[in-house]
Amino acid sequence: MKLKPYCLLFIIFFINVAYVFGTTSRSHADGEIKIGTLPVQGNKLTVPLGIEIFGGTLSTIIKAGVELPTSYQSKFGLANNSKKSMTIRLYYGHKRFAQQNELLSAVTVTGFSPSPSIEIRLDLNERGEVFASAQENGKELKVSK
Repeated sequence: MKLKPYCLLFIIFFINVAYVFGTTSRSHADGEIKIGTLPVQGNKLTVPLGIEIFGGTLSTIIKAGVELPTSYQSKFGLANNSKKSMTIRLYYGHKRFAQQNELLSAVTVTGFSPSPSIEIRLDLNERGEVFASAQENGKELKVSK
């Protein structure tokens, strides 16, 4: 299997538990951008959301059936600390390999110093809209699609 260039970043992540904010909408921080919309039925997500990890496999970060709104937060590390940007590809679907699922968005994070880790946050509202933001030691980073 031929690896894509973004896989060479070798993203290492530590999954934190997704948690429910509550049943009301919340305003989104200035650093957050909308990256897409996932299918919902009632107030539940109908498909899992995952990220592509090294080797092209899909690592589920938010399971199907979770009540919305919800959030996911994790620290990501770079194998090469001299990089000034990181691209994370988010997919939704039930298949094992990322490319067999639907691409929601490729999110690029920039503006961090050579650091061992940055924190990525994904917020899903009750309509299935996904918003992304990133921080390094409490400092907001630029997130773009």
